[in-house]
Amino acid sequence: MNDVSREVAAPSPELDTPDRHRLAVLTIGTLGIAVGVVLVISSALPVIPAWGLPTVLLVLTVAFLVLGRRAAVRGASFAARAWAGWAGLTVAFAVFGGGNLLGFGGALTATLLVVLAANAAIALWFRSGVHFAVVQALGFGWGVLAHVYGIPPWASVVLALAGLWWLGAVRVTRSVAVVTTLTIPLSIALLLHPLTHVGAAIDGADITLVAGLTALAVLIPGVVTRNTAPAELWPIVRRTALVVTVAQIAAGAVPAVGDLLTPDHPWPGVFAGIATVLAAVAVRGARPTRSGALSVLLACGGLVLVILVDVLAGQRTASIVSCAVLAGFLVPVLLRSRSTLARAGAWIGVIALAAFGVLVTGAPLLVAAIVLLAVGVVVVAANATGRSAS
Repeated sequence: MNDVSREVAAPSPELDTPDRHRLAVLTIGTLGIAVGVVLVISSALPVIPAWGLPTVLLVLTVAFLVLGRRAAVRGASFAARAWAGWAGLTVAFAVFGGGNLLGFGGALTATLLVVLAANAAIALWFRSGVHFAVVQALGFGWGVLAHVYGIPPWASVVLALAGLWWLGAVRVTRSVAVVTTLTIPLSIALLLHPLTHVGAAIDGADITLVAGLTALAVLIPGVVTRNTAPAELWPIVRRTALVVTVAQIAAGAVPAVGDLLTPDHPWPGVFAGIATVLAAVAVRGARPTRSGALSVLLACGGLVLVILVDVLAGQRTASIVSCAVLAGFLVPVLLRSRSTLARAGAWIGVIALAAFGVLVTGAPLLVAAIVLLAVGVVVVAANATGRSAS
């Protein structure tokens, strides 16, 4: 690797205030130039040949790449990656324009693949984690589009798994870690969708499979091995998976969401989700894992349980189970946290879950009053005795 690549790959310090201001002005100025060029070209379109716009966009792409490399040589890695981002944008428009010119305008999925490949190459050249994370996210969007057209979303799976290579061989960045954690289970579930469903519609059975695949994906950096993943990667992966899974459980408690995602033919997807969760549990039982892996497995198992209850007993019961699962995550905070703020938030969550559960079940007024009264008494008694003090 040459000196320029080492400079771009090296971790960059936080920008101080003058650098932030300079980068902001640079970005605004570049945007102004781009808008001006587009307006000039659009006004001249009637008199310039069809290949004029793609050519100008390619020239702009080369100019942005050159400016980015010059910034990298000076050690301004943030500015270099900003120029790389502009290059990725202009090359995308150039590909679309060139595709239309060559008669490939209708081949949307193929054109998007070229755009993704070009941007992935730019992201790798500049070692830009944010740029690559955007490519991964857009790759999943491409997979959804391909799924609608009946095309297996292999490119989405490849880009998602490429995040593992990036985190190990290039650099650990929060953006790539977060997007990789999300897109691996989503892309694989999208790829397996035709095996568990008849149509293209996404439902709760797919979410069950996503939950199981999330549990397995988390164990990739969570299992302790000789060549273990970087220590800073695990907290990001764990927190991302936990937050997203708990958010899905909370969404499942809302009747409108649950009714929308209730599967018509659930069992192939549900069984696949249960099998993947059990496989993740078996891996954790057989191999040592990092601290906190169990909480993610419990969250994924809770999400599978909510969907299973929805299939067997209906949405109202599933909403109650969702509230109970969410309350179960608040118990460790109440029992072990030394933070007054965290405990206060947990108690507020308990009250909110109780109120929501009463509302969802349509309980009689007297029953609702008794439940809320009991919860209120517990909260007041626990806090009045100083239990929530730091």
